[in-house]
Amino acid sequence: MSASAALPPHRNAPDPAGIRRFGLAFGLATAAALGAALLLPTPLAPPTARFLGPARPAQEQATASLERAAAQRPEDVELLRRLAAQLRDSRRLPELAATLERLHALTAAPAPLREAMSLRLALGDAAAARAALERLATLGATTDQESLSLAALRMEAADPAGAFAGLLAALQRSQTPELALRAMQAAARLPDPAMAMRPLGALLGNAAPDLMEALRRVLMKEGRPDLALYLLEGLPPEAQATPRLALAMAEAEARAGWAGSALARLMALRATEGLPPGGGALLVDLALREGQVEEAFAVAALLPPEAWPAALPLRLHQAARAARDPTLFRRLEPARLAARPDAAAVV
Repeated sequence: MSASAALPPHRNAPDPAGIRRFGLAFGLATAAALGAALLLPTPLAPPTARFLGPARPAQEQATASLERAAAQRPEDVELLRRLAAQLRDSRRLPELAATLERLHALTAAPAPLREAMSLRLALGDAAAARAALERLATLGATTDQESLSLAALRMEAADPAGAFAGLLAALQRSQTPELALRAMQAAARLPDPAMAMRPLGALLGNAAPDLMEALRRVLMKEGRPDLALYLLEGLPPEAQATPRLALAMAEAEARAGWAGSALARLMALRATEGLPPGGGALLVDLALREGQVEEAFAVAALLPPEAWPAALPLRLHQAARAARDPTLFRRLEPARLAARPDAAAVV
C-alpha cells in the first residue's frame, strides 16, 4: 500500500478553521497565563463593600422584628428572604451573610450562597468564602471564573488532584481554552499525569475535537509530547487507529523518547490503512534509529523524492555501509531520484 495514502474522512476530524480559532485562543490564554504566577489565575479579589453609612432607627426596628420572627420560625424560607432584604437595606453585612447561608441550606439555591461568598470576601473572611466556593463547586454551580479561582486555591494548597477534578467538571459544562489549559497544568503536577490527561482527552475528543487538537499542538510545541500522547490515549481505540491520529501519536511517542513504540505503530498502520502524508518520512527516520535498515529502504523507495528530508540521503548511505549490504540501494529507482540530483549523488 502506498506510503502516502490519503487520509479517509473521520467524523471526529478537527475542522481546520476551528483549529486556527482555538490555536489563537490558546495563544492568548497562554500569554495571559505566563504573565501570572506559574500559569495560575489569581483568586477572586474581595469586592468593594456596597453598604456604607449607618442604618436608620426605623430600619433597625424592622430588622429586629424580622430577626425575632426568624428565630421562632427558622425554616420559613419566605421569612428568611424578607430578613435578608431588610439586612441588606440595614447594611448589616455579617448578619446578612449568615442569613443567606441559612437560606441556601434550606433551598440549595446557588444564588444566596454566591452572594454570601462575596460578602465573606468583603468582610475579610477568606476561609468562609472558600467554603462557600467549595460548596458551589459541589453543586456544579460555579461559573468559569469561579472554577479557575477555586483551582488556583487548590493548587496553592498543594492539591493538584482537587484542582484538576474541579476543572474537568467545569469543562463538562463549558469547553473553553483557558479551562482546558488550566486542567492540563494541574494534570502536569500530578504524580501520574496520564491518569488525568486521558479523561481530559476523552471529554474533549467527544465534545470539542478542535479544542483538543489545539491543546495537543500546544503540548507538542511546549516540549511535553508525553502529555500530548496521554491526551490522545483518552480517545476510543477506533479513533486512535485512524491514520491521522495514529501519526500524531507516533510523533508524540518519537519525541518523548519511545521510538520503538512509534515505529511499531507506524509499521502496523502501513500494513493496514496506509501512511498519511508525513508518515513515511517519520517511519524511515525511526527505522534507521532502531536499526531496521531494510524497512527504512523499503519505505524510502515509495516516498516521492521531494518528501525526503535533507539529511535522509546521507543517513541511508551510512546505514547501508554499516550493514555492508550494497543491494539495498537497488531498491531506490534512479528515475525517482531524478528530481533530486543532490540526493542521488549522496546515495
